[in-house]
Amino acid sequence: MFVWARLRDGVDATDLLKVAIERKVMFVPGAAFHGAGADAQRFVCLSRRLR
Repeated sequence: MFVWARLRDGVDATDLLKVAIERKVMFVPGAAFHGAGADAQRFVCLSRRLR
């Protein structure tokens, strides 16, 4: 299951990913799914790892 989230204004998903990786958290920036759309960097795709 995937969940989409919109980030607050001014927060870039790619920049946030760098911080998340340092904390052992991963997500996919929206631009990977939406291409180069101006708004794509405001979205992230989340999923939960099941054991």
